[in-house]
Parts: sequence; structure tokens; C-alpha cells
Amino acid sequence: MGILNWFFGRRSPAITFTSLSTPVSSAAKDTSHLKQENVGPITAPTVPLASETSWPTWKNGQPYSDADKEWHDLQQSAMKNAKARDWGLFTNDRLGMALHLRKRGESKRALDFFLDVLYLGINGPENSGLGRPPFWNKKDAAEIGIKEWDPSSISASFLPGIVESAWKEAEKCETDLAAFKELFLKVGANHKALRLPVTPEAAWPKLHEALEEYIASRLAHDAAKEERRLERQTERDAKRAAREGWKALERDQKKAARLAERIAKKAGQATIEPDASKEQ
Repeated sequence: MGILNWFFGRRSPAITFTSLSTPVSSAAKDTSHLKQENVGPITAPTVPLASETSWPTWKNGQPYSDADKEWHDLQQSAMKNAKARDWGLFTNDRLGMALHLRKRGESKRALDFFLDVLYLGINGPENSGLGRPPFWNKKDAAEIGIKEWDPSSISASFLPGIVESAWKEAEKCETDLAAFKELFLKVGANHKALRLPVTPEAAWPKLHEALEEYIASRLAHDAAKEERRLERQTERDAKRAAREGWKALERDQKKAARLAERIAKKAGQATIEPDASKEQ
């Protein structure tokens, strides 16, 4: 209790210890000479906060933008995952780079990264973690089923969304199919050191097939969309023609009514004039 009172800043009487074997005199029990001070609450020492680390600047003195920071983070993550041989996460980082470049309007570089993701994806990247402790060699890892690349896995395929994104960026760059193939083979050759199970040359026919399927589905979608547009346009034209027909009919009816009214008025005037001449 004395420790709690001291901790919370409350006054407490001095604590004396009494031996059970030796009698204590009254003078020894007198604690009036002890000075008691009110100990205030304990506060932590003031520690100066470290100044926020600023991002480096370009050579012209301009600070890095948020886009530069995002790109830096993607690069750091890609290097970390490549070192750990987590190729699935590495492929995700490359996809993030492609999306980042597309957002910045750099279609040519974005196309390179989309093709890179397609080539890595067809090889079946796995998060083996062989670059992290415990460090397995490839032989021991293969015996227990740990693989860095597995082209036979379900995930080893050309994702339609990535194929679509790659071809759209190619269209922005005015890249035809022949140039698309050449660029894909060039991007795949950059990973020669990884000794991937599927070579760029072997991967291209599959990508070509997936690309043709996407283009065919896109053309079919565009044709269906155009057909729906023409149908809606025909319906609008028919409704407009019907409205104009009713308006024309209404105008003709009003014109006929006014004409009949004028004829009746003239006929009435003609009957009044002979009657007036008879009276004279």
C-alpha cells in the first residue's frame, strides 16, 4: 500500500520495521523527527521526437511526388519477394507496376509490364519462400513438394483481364499483332536467368490463342452493342415519326376546322344581304 500511495502521490506515514525477537523502545518508535514530503505523481521524462524523415529530391530540387513514392514501394516489394523466391507475390508486384504506369499514361512501358505478367503467369509462379530461412535447396524442396514454378497448376494461365489490358495498351501504341509477338518474345527473354519451365516461344501460341479469343469476343460484343444501338435508334425514329404524324394530323384537323368556320361565316353573311335588299 505504501508503494501505491507513493506512486499516486499520496502522503503516507513512515514505515518502521519491528523485529519479533527484540523489544523496541518508545524512543525508537518515535518517527516525528522524520521529514515527510508529498511526493508528486511520476511523469515520464520528456523525449524529443525525431524529425520526420523527408523523401529525397530530384536533381532539380523538386521533392518526390506520391506517384514516385508508390513506384518506389513497388520496386522494393518486388526485390524483396524475388529474393525470397515468392514468385507469386513478385508477379503481383509487376502487375501493380503495369497498372501504375497505365494510370500515368505511359502506355509503352505499361505494355512491357503487362506482357511480363502474362509470361510469368503462364509458368505458374509459386510462393515457395526458398529464399527465406530455412534455406532449402531445390532437390530437397522438390522431394517435399515445394516448387518455385508449376506450369501444371490451375493458376498457370493467361488471365483474360490481363490479356485485355495488354492488347488495349498495344492499340494505344498502334502495335499490330506481329509487333506484339516480337515484344512478348523480347520481354520473356529477359527472364532467361530464371530458367522458367515454359519458354517464350512455347508460351506464344497459347497467348496467341487467348488473344484471338479476346478479339473475337470483343468484336462480337461490339457487334451486339451496335445492333442494340440500331434497334434503339429504330424505336426512337418510329416514335418520333408517330409523334410527327399525330402532330401533322392535328394541324390538318385544326386547319380544316378553321376553313369550315370561315366558309360558314361567309355563308351566313351571304344570307343576310338578300334579306336586307328585300326589306328596302
